Amino acid sequence: MAKKVTLTNRWRKWANGCEGHPAEPFWAYTALATMMLSFVSLGLHLSFFLGGTVTGIALIFMIIFAVVTEGIFIYRKQGWWAMYWGICVIAGVSIFELLSYFVGVPL
Repeated sequence: MAKKVTLTNRWRKWANGCEGHPAEPFWAYTALATMMLSFVSLGLHLSFFLGGTVTGIALIFMIIFAVVTEGIFIYRKQGWWAMYWGICVIAGVSIFELLSYFVGVPL
């Protein structure tokens, strides 16, 4: 029986390479950095103590970093990561933001 492969193992294969998979540490860690910057921007966007301009700029940067991350995944043919990031993060956040805006109850 073949061993199951987790997302973490897929990431390690991409960064370090193994058994027919080329090592691409530059692309793997660039994607990881833009992913982390997306989450930092999300944290700034959701911070209640920052003004509206700062949170708006953070939202723009979050979108930019998320799209760059997805672009790297697609460009380097990392299908599982592209699906995970695209469906869970980009589509999930977008859908819930739109639902919150159009369907949500005013505060």
